[in-house]
Amino acid sequence: MKKIVILVLFLIFPLSLFSQLGNDIEIGYIENGVVIITYDQNKLLRAFEIQYGDSLQASSLECISASPDDYYLTARLQNSSENWIVAEPLKKEGQKLFVGAEEGGKVGHKCEGNPCSSCSFVIQNNTIVGCRCNHPNGICNHTIVYSTFYSILKDL
Repeated sequence: MKKIVILVLFLIFPLSLFSQLGNDIEIGYIENGVVIITYDQNKLLRAFEIQYGDSLQASSLECISASPDDYYLTARLQNSSENWIVAEPLKKEGQKLFVGAEEGGKVGHKCEGNPCSSCSFVIQNNTIVGCRCNHPNGICNHTIVYSTFYSILKDL
């Protein structure tokens, strides 16, 4: 009897762990070309703050499309001296959008105003390739960052 219980535990425990690993987090869907965010927006904003630095306040959550199949979740981050826009890639399956579970090689994007209070992303060939300032004489610096956004979000 003990052997059967131990065997069942060895089979069930790894399967339960496996089922919890690698689950994408659904954050919304596309309806008539408009992204509807259904996930708790406060948690999404908090995940951006943790990913990029607790001294920054996240706001203006938005999804942008680089192509019909390539989407990014963006937020503005700022404090008294810094003003950034950041983006995390999303997975699209059908009309649903997900924060993907894969961490290896996944990148996020950051545009830092230097000085600029209104940066935006430059998209070419279905991906973010840089930044621009939406005001004359401003400069925005683009940085590619290793993303831990999924891990942060799943723990909130």
